[in-house]
Amino acid sequence: MSTRNRLRVGVLSALAIAAVVSADGAWKWSGPRNDKAVSLLIVGDIDIQRRADPTTAFAHLRDTMNAADVVYANLEGVLVKPQGPEIDIPDKRGWRHPGPEGVIALKSANVKVVGVANNVAYDRANIMQTITLLDANGIAHTGGGANIEAAHEPAIVERKGVKIGFLQYTARWYQDDEQLATATEPGVAKIASRDGVTIDQGDLDRVRADIRKLRSKVDIVVVSHHNRDGATATQFGSRAGGAGRAGGAGGARRDNHVSEEYQKLFARAALDTGADLVYGHGTHTVQGVEVYKGKPILYAVGHSAFDQPGYENSKDGMVVRAVIEGKKIRRVSFVPVTRDEKNDVFMLDPSSGEGAKLLDVIKGCHYGRHTWRGDFPCHAFESTTSRSRSTVSAPARAKVSKHPSDTLECGSTSGSFRRKPFARCKANRVEVLGSITPSPANGRRASGPRTSSSRCRRSAT
Repeated sequence: MSTRNRLRVGVLSALAIAAVVSADGAWKWSGPRNDKAVSLLIVGDIDIQRRADPTTAFAHLRDTMNAADVVYANLEGVLVKPQGPEIDIPDKRGWRHPGPEGVIALKSANVKVVGVANNVAYDRANIMQTITLLDANGIAHTGGGANIEAAHEPAIVERKGVKIGFLQYTARWYQDDEQLATATEPGVAKIASRDGVTIDQGDLDRVRADIRKLRSKVDIVVVSHHNRDGATATQFGSRAGGAGRAGGAGGARRDNHVSEEYQKLFARAALDTGADLVYGHGTHTVQGVEVYKGKPILYAVGHSAFDQPGYENSKDGMVVRAVIEGKKIRRVSFVPVTRDEKNDVFMLDPSSGEGAKLLDVIKGCHYGRHTWRGDFPCHAFESTTSRSRSTVSAPARAKVSKHPSDTLECGSTSGSFRRKPFARCKANRVEVLGSITPSPANGRRASGPRTSSSRCRRSAT
């Protein structure tokens, strides 16, 4: 296959960051427009409560979310009336169940499918009450159910003739007998990692079986899980392994920007079995990304609309967009988000200000060989395929000519190439994978001082 043709094919499973916003309207994503393509948005953890009008939580994202064909999110909490912060989850004092009003916000923002497997899905009765409410409002769900078989059932949606299946699990919980699904009792689907490195073999085998079963029914498989994040103090009793979020024996606090090794094992196993995209949630911040065998992994996507008391300063998150054409993921992009003084989530310009700072956190926490080299916006991921294997090409730091009409030359893991126009930069303009869009000079809005200043410097593996 010629270099030109390989680069055309290279749009497959692209991971690129290039987009702009116009006021509070829908985000102007870069890349080619195709009315036949299916756009899938994945947003961060959702917990909406204590609002006179729940729909205001997505005031700045609603147009972007409603412009998508499918929106998926982790539903962080059960949609039941809270009893009190000392009662709702006895092992997580201070936590307040979001309440049933949250479903109003989900419907207003086009969230048609959610995952319910997480540590704050508590208890069995509340999990089932939440599922009943979701069903009544036409919101598909995965990760929980009346028994273990139901908890492992996927959510499947179809748009424009494309079937997308979702599976969700949790690696973090508090009480087995209140949260985990069994053969006869309601609960959520789990994957257990006692040490943050390995995964219970039975759980991993079950995940693989779920993916194989789903793979034959749909065109696209999305798998996610609620990150262990050091495990809870009650999760495995005295046998809990690894440093917890609050610290290990030495009192050191775990940096939850850094993925645990088991997350990599889970993600790669899922992709090897047939998943098309894998992501994580539940760490209350963002983590790194990886392109593995041409497929994207986002280790933690942080928060979206999140009203839980005590998390006012945990604002980091991202909106992820996958473009599906020909029943394949052709492009994956993401944009960082934060929350304003009203706690409403909004998208940030990734090229400057707070958006650039958050992008630096993500870039500093990367895994794998194929990560960003070069500064936004003159870089992109793309995968190239051949008959025998699939490799991923990550362009190196851009060499931009003084003449904007010249070709941008990028060095890659598979050699250097020239293609006009693969990527080309002008003043406040960027062309990535064939789409030119204006780039604002500054972020859309200031979000105040950052509280998450951690910068990962994990070595590539």
